[in-house]
Amino acid sequence: MAMSTFSENLKILRIKSGLKQSEIADLTGISVSTWSNYEVGRTEPNIDSIVKIASALQISVDSLFNKDLTSIADSLGDGVHRLSKVENEKKQGQSPPFSPPISTPIGVKETNLTSLSRIPKVVTVAEDGKDNVVMVPLRARAGYLAGYEDPEFIQTLPTFRLPGFNVGTFRAFEIYGHSMVPTFQESDIIMSRFVDNFNEIRDDRVYIIVSKREGVVAKRVINRVKIEGKLILNSDNQRHPGEYPPLIVDPDDILEIWYAVAFFSRQMRSPKETYARLNDMEARLTFIEANQKKLIN
Repeated sequence: MAMSTFSENLKILRIKSGLKQSEIADLTGISVSTWSNYEVGRTEPNIDSIVKIASALQISVDSLFNKDLTSIADSLGDGVHRLSKVENEKKQGQSPPFSPPISTPIGVKETNLTSLSRIPKVVTVAEDGKDNVVMVPLRARAGYLAGYEDPEFIQTLPTFRLPGFNVGTFRAFEIYGHSMVPTFQESDIIMSRFVDNFNEIRDDRVYIIVSKREGVVAKRVINRVKIEGKLILNSDNQRHPGEYPPLIVDPDDILEIWYAVAFFSRQMRSPKETYARLNDMEARLTFIEANQKKLIN
């Protein structure tokens, strides 16, 4: 299998079609991170994936693996004409209609404070070509900041698969501290999906923020990137507000963002305070009624 030719041809065909990695991934039913691994030659597709890719790109499997498509670009169809338009726009100083390659570093200022990396720096895949969920336990949090883009470090972390978490790139983080009580307790595990664009960050939702200054933190985020050029990170623990003040983070300081979609806990939650008060009031009324009946009798 001529993997170097295959990887180069994948990227050529995608770019010449004017498609983002997320768009071609949706078209083929392959995750974005897996497609990216194919483009850089990090992993090899199985036969089913090869057939899907060839069908989506309307090209033979033989051409996909054995032909240098840069030399036969004129025969590739309408997608090439779209590329010509892109190249002309580049020459005229206009922005191309597709995202930069994944090798482009995080460039918040260059992308009008909207884009992060297209995929995590390192992902792991199983033998079937699908992404694993990487687990970042408490003991590894300190090392994650330095090793999040080191394949050897990521490979030391535990991985697992869960049904329902196979569309997108997911990572699990174990919670440290009490800043997000009562929503999360220490040692809870948050399942999170990778975020590749600041515009996707929704106000008042929980995210795992990996930043140079704050490290790895779980916070409820207010997105003010477009207005003020900042993210505001809030804690849910309001019993001692002064202990967990809001954090203001510059997008340039952010390495990764993960959107919390589920969590696992070893602790059964107690009733909410309001519910507990209602129970107490009901109990008191019950005793008052019982005492009144005794007095009447």
